Amino acid sequence: MIKAQVAIEVGKPTYEPFDDYLEIVTNYSYLVMLSSCFPIAPVLILLAHFIEVIHDKYKILFIYERALPKKFQGIGFWKQLLVGITYFSILTVLIF
Repeated sequence: MIKAQVAIEVGKPTYEPFDDYLEIVTNYSYLVMLSSCFPIAPVLILLAHFIEVIHDKYKILFIYERALPKKFQGIGFWKQLLVGITYFSILTVLIF
């Protein structure tokens, strides 16, 4: 029984979080840049994130191989990207 489960886990692809980070950063940029023009955007993005959480949970539990725990110092280059998007969004809100 356990050997069969191990064989199934080994055959699954390895999880890479890049696409999930990219989707979150993209939604954040839409939120901060366009919410002044489209006030219902935060509600729509919140609903999209609820659906995304359910999808990611299924994906991590059943599609991909179990990840080994790793210690990280932070989110890496994503932090600089989020800071840049935040400053750029201030300019877009001031212009429009």
